[in-house]
Amino acid sequence: MKKKALAGLRFLTSKGGLVTVFALFTALFQVFVLTRAKAFYPVLRMLFAFLVLQLLIAFVRAAKRRKFLWLAVLIIIAVRIPFYIHADGAVLTSDNAHEALQGVEMRDTHVAPYFLLGAVKHMGTIKYLTIAFLMDVIGSRYLAFLLIQILLFIVLLFALEDLLRKSLHPPALFVFLFLTQFAFIETVFDFSLSLRGAPYLDMLFYVILGAGLIDRDFKAWGRTILGYYFLFFSIYIHPLGAVLVGSFGLVFLILSFIRKRFWANALAAAAGLAAGLYHWIYYLLFLPKPVASGGWEQMGLIPFARISLRYLADYGRVLKETFQGIFNFEFSYLAPIFNAGRGAVAGAWINRAAVFISLAVTIAGVVLALRKIGRLIGKRDPLRDEDWPWILETVLAAAFAAKAFLFYPPHSEPRHNFDLVFLIILSYLLVFSALLRRHPRLGRWPAAAAIGLAVLTTIPHYVTFFEVVRDKEMSYRKILFVLEKSHVRYLTTDFIVAYPIYFLSGRTIRVSDSLGPYTVHDFYREMTAEVDAAAPDGKAYMFFSERAPNRPWHKLATEIFLRRTLNELAEAGITYRTHKLRDYIIIVPRRRN
Repeated sequence: MKKKALAGLRFLTSKGGLVTVFALFTALFQVFVLTRAKAFYPVLRMLFAFLVLQLLIAFVRAAKRRKFLWLAVLIIIAVRIPFYIHADGAVLTSDNAHEALQGVEMRDTHVAPYFLLGAVKHMGTIKYLTIAFLMDVIGSRYLAFLLIQILLFIVLLFALEDLLRKSLHPPALFVFLFLTQFAFIETVFDFSLSLRGAPYLDMLFYVILGAGLIDRDFKAWGRTILGYYFLFFSIYIHPLGAVLVGSFGLVFLILSFIRKRFWANALAAAAGLAAGLYHWIYYLLFLPKPVASGGWEQMGLIPFARISLRYLADYGRVLKETFQGIFNFEFSYLAPIFNAGRGAVAGAWINRAAVFISLAVTIAGVVLALRKIGRLIGKRDPLRDEDWPWILETVLAAAFAAKAFLFYPPHSEPRHNFDLVFLIILSYLLVFSALLRRHPRLGRWPAAAAIGLAVLTTIPHYVTFFEVVRDKEMSYRKILFVLEKSHVRYLTTDFIVAYPIYFLSGRTIRVSDSLGPYTVHDFYREMTAEVDAAAPDGKAYMFFSERAPNRPWHKLATEIFLRRTLNELAEAGITYRTHKLRDYIIIVPRRRN
C-alpha cells in the first residue's frame, strides 16, 4: 500500500502527472463555462493551487540537475520587478483594464463572464479564472494579473525548451530562452508584462504545450490525443491561434504520412478537435453574442479582382511594416514622448539594428530550412526525429506570407501576427544551433553575442515602457484623488481612460466612454446608459489635455468635444470647477439647489 502511494505521488509530481492534472483543469473549465455552474469554482481553485505546487516541485527537481535554472528564473523575474512595484501603471490601455475586470467579475460571481462582457465572441477566459483565484488571496489588485502573466511566461519558456530540446543545440536553446528571453523582440517583452491586452500569450502557451505532447512516431495514442486537445483548445483562447495550429498540424500531417501513420494521426486529431472545441462550438451555435467591429474579425479572403500590381506593392509594404512592428510597434510611438532627446535617438538606432539583424537571421533560417528540406527530398540526408523544426520553419514562413497576401484588410499589428513572432524566435534558435554545431571552436562567443544583443536592444524598450508605467500610475493617482475629493460617482470620458478608472476606483466610480474620440458602445452598455442618463450637473467630465501624448487627430477631436461640453454647460447655466492636471482636464459641475 505504501509503495502504491509513493508511486502515485511520484506520478503526480512527474511531467505526466502535471500534464494530466492540467488537462483535468482545462476540461473542468470547459464545463464551467458551458454550464455557468458555481459549484465548479472551488473545485477549479483547488486544482489550480495543486497545479502551482506541482510546478514548483517539478522546477526544484529540474534545478537539482541543472542548478543554473535557478539563476535563469531569477533573471526573468528580476528584470520585471520594477514594473510590479508600479503595478497600477501597467494598466496602460482599457483592454488591460477589461482583462483585470474579468478576474474581478469571476471572483465576485463564481461564474464565467463572457469575454469583454459580451462585446465579442466568447473566448479565452481561463487565464482570468486563475487571476480570480489569486485575487481571492490578495484582493482586486492589478498585481494579481501581472503575477499570473509572469507565471505563464516562465512556464511557456520551459514548455518551449521541452518541445525543442532534442532538436537544437542545448547551450543555444538555454541562452535564448532563459537568459535573453527574446526580450529584444518588443512583442515578447511587451506580452510578458501584458502591457497590451488580450489572451495572446496563453494562446501561444497552449499551442506549444500541445505540440510538445504529440508523439512524432504517432504510436503513443493517449499522449497524441491530449496534444491535439491542447492545440485546438488554443483556438478557443484566441482564433488567431488557428494559423499556428494549422502550421503545426501540417508538419504532423507530413510526418505521419512519411511514417505511414496517417490515419492514426488523423483520428487523434479529430478526437482532439472534438474535445478541445466542443464547448465553443456549442456556444457559437446556441448562445450567439454580438461581435465588435474594427478588429481581426473583419478580415476575409481578398477578392480576386483586387489583385493587381498595385496590390503587390502594398503587399510588400505590409510585410515590411509587420516585421518592423514586431520590434517597435509601441516603441516608435512612445520613445519620442517619454525618452526625448539623445536617448530617443540612440534607442531608435539600437532598435533599428535589432530589426536588421533579426531580418537577416530570419532569412538565414528560412534559407537553411529550404536547403535541409531539399536534402531530405533528394535523400541525401535521412529524416530524423529531430529534423521536424526545419519543416516547421518553412511551413510557418509560407503560412505567414500567404496570410498577409490572402486576407484583407491587412492587419500589421504584432498582436495579429504571432505566427511571425514565433517564426523569428525559431529562426534564431535554428541558426545559432546550426552555427554552434558546425563551428564548435567558437565556444562562448555566440552566447556572449546573443546576450549582449538582447541586453543592448532591450534597454530602449525597458526604459521607455517603465517610464510610461510610472507616468500612468502617477496620472491615475492624481485623477482618483480629484474625483474622490470632489465626491464624483459618475464620470464620462474617453474609452482609453474610462475603464482603468472604473477598475482602480474599486468600481465605485461608474463610467461612460461616450465623451471622446475612442468609444466602444458594446462595453458595459447598462452602466454607460446609466451615466449618460444622469443630469448634466450630476456627473464629471474628463478630457485629455493638449500636453497628453496623443496623436494629432485625437488632440483635435478632444478639443472639439471639450468646447462643446463647456458650451452645453454654459447654456444650461451650470457652473463648474476645472481641475487641470498635466495630461487631463477634469470638469466637476457644482450641483444646483
